[in-house]
Amino acid sequence: MAPQFQKFLWTDNGVSTAGMGAMVQVDSAYTDTALAKVLFRMRQEKLPEDTLERAKVLQSMFEEIMGMVTPKHNERRPGARLIRIFAGLFPRNVLCLLDQHRTHVVRRYLGMKKGGMGTIAQQVVIRQRLQDSLGEPSSLRGHVEQSMFSWLLYELAEEENISELEEAPVPGDPSKSGTDAPRLKLLPFEEQRKGLFYIPRAINTVMRLVRSTETGTTREEMLEAIRDLFPGLKNSSLEMYLSVLRTNLGVIEFRDNAFRPSARGQQLLDGEEPSEVLAPILVGQIFGFAQVLWILKDKPGGLVRSEIVERLLTWYPRWTTPRVPNDVLTWSKEIGLVEEIGGADKRVILTEPGSYWASGLPADLETKWGPTSIIDDPSPAEGTVIIPGPTLGAGLRPAPFEKIRERFQNDKELKGLVYPTSFVHLFDAALRALDGKRFVLLAGLSGTGKTSLARAYARAYCEALELNPADHYCEVSVRPDWTDPTGLLGYYNPISAKPRFEETEALELVLRASQNPTLPYFLCLDEMNLARVEHYFAPFLTAMEGKGELQIHNERDRIDGVEPRVPWPRNLFIIGTVNMDETTHAFSDKVLDRAFSFELWDVDLAAWQARALEAGTSADMLQRVMPVLEKLQKALVPARRHFGYRTCQEVVAFCSAVSSLPLQEALDAAVLAKVLPKLRGDDSGPLPQALAEVLRICQGEKLQNSAQKVEQMRRSLESLGVARFWM
Repeated sequence: MAPQFQKFLWTDNGVSTAGMGAMVQVDSAYTDTALAKVLFRMRQEKLPEDTLERAKVLQSMFEEIMGMVTPKHNERRPGARLIRIFAGLFPRNVLCLLDQHRTHVVRRYLGMKKGGMGTIAQQVVIRQRLQDSLGEPSSLRGHVEQSMFSWLLYELAEEENISELEEAPVPGDPSKSGTDAPRLKLLPFEEQRKGLFYIPRAINTVMRLVRSTETGTTREEMLEAIRDLFPGLKNSSLEMYLSVLRTNLGVIEFRDNAFRPSARGQQLLDGEEPSEVLAPILVGQIFGFAQVLWILKDKPGGLVRSEIVERLLTWYPRWTTPRVPNDVLTWSKEIGLVEEIGGADKRVILTEPGSYWASGLPADLETKWGPTSIIDDPSPAEGTVIIPGPTLGAGLRPAPFEKIRERFQNDKELKGLVYPTSFVHLFDAALRALDGKRFVLLAGLSGTGKTSLARAYARAYCEALELNPADHYCEVSVRPDWTDPTGLLGYYNPISAKPRFEETEALELVLRASQNPTLPYFLCLDEMNLARVEHYFAPFLTAMEGKGELQIHNERDRIDGVEPRVPWPRNLFIIGTVNMDETTHAFSDKVLDRAFSFELWDVDLAAWQARALEAGTSADMLQRVMPVLEKLQKALVPARRHFGYRTCQEVVAFCSAVSSLPLQEALDAAVLAKVLPKLRGDDSGPLPQALAEVLRICQGEKLQNSAQKVEQMRRSLESLGVARFWM
C-alpha cells in the first residue's frame, strides 16, 4: 500500500469530515509499511455471519490499528480518522458517524442497550438493526446510503432534545454546522455551581453507590454505604458525598420514600460512557469544566497541569487555593474528558469526547463566563454550594406567567381544571409578590380542585422552565394529631435499632430548595387546618417573617447529616388547602398575616360540563343527569351546602357504571350517596328553605329514596332545631 494511498485513507473527507478529530495528525503513519499490511489483511478477512461475533471482530481490529498508531505516530488517539477509515473499508457494517457521542445518541434513539461494546461494535449492531428494519441493500451504493441514514437518525434524536440540561442552548461558533458540534446548554454564570468536591476513585465510587440504591435505600443506609467505602470520614463529609451524588451529578433521587437511581444514574448502570452521561451536566452547570475544555481546545499538544490550574485561578479569583481547580481537572480526567500524556513532565490533553464537547462551547465563553462577569459575583466559592448555605444573592429564576397561562390553556390535563385565567393570574401574583414569603391559602368548597390547582400550577411552572415537576413538588396530607413540627420536619429517633434522624419528604424538599436557590420548589399542605397550624407550622411562620433560618431540630450539632438550622429557602412556594367545618381548626392571625387567602365557593357547572364533554364523557349521560344536579346546586347555594366538581364527576361516573338499572334509580342512589350526606345545620339560617326546595326537586324528579331522606331531615329540623344526614 503506497504512502500516497495511506495518506488518502487518513485524510480524505469523502466519507465525512473529521470535525475536531482533524486536529489529531498522524503524518508519519503514511509511510508505516507494517500498518499498511495490517489494514490490507483486515480488508481481505472474511467476517463472521453472526452479528455479535462480527461486532467483536471489527472492534478488535479497530483497537489493533489504534494500538499501532498511538502513541507511535501521535500520543492522542485519532479516533475520528480511524472510524472514517473503517467506514470506507467496511461500508456494509460501519456507520459514517465518526465519534462515540453520535453513536451513543443514535443507539439510544433506537432503544438499544450498550451491552459493554465499543464504538465500532455498537455501529455494527446498529447497522444490523437498520438492515432488519429497512432490508439489506442490494448494492454498494445502497449500503453507503444506509450508512449515511444514521446521520438523519442523529439529527432526529437531537431535535427531540435528548440533552438533559435545563437551560436554553448557548450560541456556539457560527462557523460550525449543527452536525459538527453538540448542542451544549450552559446555565448563566451566576447560577452555576463553582467547582465540584472530589470523591476518591470517582467513577468507581459513584457506580457502587448508585448500584446500592437499585432496590431503594434510606438516608441512613446511604450514609452507611458511603462510610463503608471510606471508614474515616466525618459525618459532615458523608453529607458532602451524598450531595455530590444527588445534587451535583444527579445520579440518585429521593422517590417513594427512598433513594433510587435517577434516569442519569440508570444510564451509568446500563453501561453508558461517563463522558456521555455526566459531561453535559458538569460542563453546563458547574463552573470550571467548560473552562478546562476551552483552555485545551486549541492546544493539541496539551498543557502541564499547573498551567491549567493557574489559568483557572485567574479566570475565577475567588478560588484562592489550587484545590478546587485540581478537583475539576481530576473529575474531568475520571469521566474521560481529558487525559495525561508524557513522562515526568506530564501534559493534559483533550480526549476525543473532550474535543467533541469543547466544539460545542459558546464563542463568547470568555466574556459571559469569564473574568469581566465575575467581579461582583456573589455565589459561594470553593465548592461550598454542596452544603446548604446562605443564598448570598443568588435569586430565584422565575417562570414567565405567559408560559404558565399557555400551559393551562393548551395542556390536555391542565385545561380540564375549571378555573378562569384571571384567577390563575391572581394566584400566580400572590406567589410572586413577596420574596421569601410565597405562601397562599386556598379555602372553600370541597371538590372544587384546590389541591389539583396547586399540583397543576407547580407542574406548569416547572415545565415552563424545562424542569421535571416530580423533583420540585411535594404534597403532604396533614394529620389531625400533629401538635409539633415533626410531621413536616422529621425527628430524632433514639429507640430504633440504630438511633437516627427520621426524615420526611417535606424536609427533603426544603433541603433541596435551600441547596438550589435559583430553582422553584413547591410544598402543598393538603387540608392544612385538620391540625392547629400555628403548632406544627411554627418554624415556617417564624422563618418566613424574616428571621433568616428555618429550625429543623433542637440539637446543637447536626444529626445524621441533618443540620439544626438551614437558611430559609426564598424559592419555596407553600400552598395550603383549607376546608371549614366542625372537624377543622380556625386560623390564627399569626398565620393569616403571612399568607394570601383565596376563597373558592363558586362552582361553574356549565364550564365543567364542557370540559367533561372534551374529555370524552357521554353527551347523552350528561344531558340526562346534569339538569337534576344543576337544580339541586341552585337550591343549596344559599345555605352554602352545594357541591363541587368532584361530586358531579362521581355522580355521572356512577350512573354510567350502573347499566343494568333504570337511570332514575341510579341517579336517586347517587344523590343519596354523594349530595345529601353533607347537608347539616340548624333552623336559624337558610337551611330550612334549602331543604324544602331540595325535597320539591327530588319529588319532582321521582328520586324516591332521596326525597324520603330529605323529608326525614326536614322533620328533624322542625322538631329539634337541627338536621343531619346521619341521625
